[in-house]
Amino acid sequence: AAAGAGKDRGDDMAIDGLVAVPAATPELADRIASAGPYGAGARAPRIALPAVRVLQARRVGENHLSLRIGDPGGARLDAIAFRAFEGPLGPELSARIGTTVHLAGRIERDDWGGRSKAKLFLEDAALPETGT
Repeated sequence: AAAGAGKDRGDDMAIDGLVAVPAATPELADRIASAGPYGAGARAPRIALPAVRVLQARRVGENHLSLRIGDPGGARLDAIAFRAFEGPLGPELSARIGTTVHLAGRIERDDWGGRSKAKLFLEDAALPETGT
């Protein structure tokens, strides 16, 4: 229910898998979906995308955040964080264009506009440790 809202969940978040941006494909989204159904008793797998660069960030509607993220090899992925501006997630990620972050959420197929692609439904983000 708090997906993308940046609600305080403490420092821990269960992650079911790690995926690099080029691996976030419609085919992966289909394989994840086929393991369902998901719902109240069984949440969809939460996937982490580590060390991705925020390429674009824009507010959508009143409280949502649309992102374009990428990796050093040039792969790109769109993401959406619903209700992100109801907490710190929206403002924080909007200020991070050009920087590297870790993201977590659900990867699903997006067939909007007649074009099939994968999309990250963002639940949370973290800053990489700087080692200082």
